[in-house]
Amino acid sequence: PPATASAAPPPALPAPAPQPGKAAGKAVGKGQVVGVRPVMKPHDLQMERKKPETIGPGGPQNNRIEELRRKSAEAEEAQRKRQEEMKRNREEDLQRRKEMTAATNVRKVLAKVRAARADSYDALRAQLEESIATNLEAMGSIASKVGQEAEEVLQAAQTRIDDLNEQRAQEDRERAEQEKQRKHEAENSVKFVEEAKSDAQTQLKKVQEAEELCKKLEDEADPTKLLERTEAAEKEVASVLGEANEVKAAIHEKQRRMLTDGNSKIRR
Repeated sequence: PPATASAAPPPALPAPAPQPGKAAGKAVGKGQVVGVRPVMKPHDLQMERKKPETIGPGGPQNNRIEELRRKSAEAEEAQRKRQEEMKRNREEDLQRRKEMTAATNVRKVLAKVRAARADSYDALRAQLEESIATNLEAMGSIASKVGQEAEEVLQAAQTRIDDLNEQRAQEDRERAEQEKQRKHEAENSVKFVEEAKSDAQTQLKKVQEAEELCKKLEDEADPTKLLERTEAAEKEVASVLGEANEVKAAIHEKQRRMLTDGNSKIRR
């Protein structure tokens, strides 16, 4: 039989030329070559250069986290302080309201004491002391101020009442003096009238005696005795008239003094 030629193997394909930037290596799997670094795009190269900077405790990422933590802690501390301040303000406001309420209770009684009369002062003063004792603790920081106000009001009220009492006492003394003077004037008037009547009766008696003496002249026949009796009668009548004028002047003088004394005392 004729000799046959054996089939020749297919020719081997040429190996691909290595690309720039790649090193020759051994293929270990699909799409992978051991010892060959893959080609990287510019963006990947920039990110690759930045990776070492973000890794480690001092990197920018950790710094941002620490900054956020610090700001969060500061915000929490500020919030806590605000809440404490608000709580303290509420407590202080409540305390002030409590103090003002207690002080108002005391000042209401103080207003009554300011207008107290002499007959109501003691009772209102006792009421004020009781109100201060009841509200003393609640008044807190303004207790001393209210206490000072109470002292001033009590002192002013006491002075005013003392002045009123003195004024009333003076008025009572003046009324008593006026009453005494009226009684004295009434007694003087009675005495004046009695004295005037007595003087008038005395003068009337003397006038009657003079009239009797004159009547006796009609019965006298002796001219010598008639002349003597006439002279005596004239002297008697003149004496009686003189006494009568003196009594009249004395009565007028007493009356004038009584009126003058009364007017001067009324003016006083």
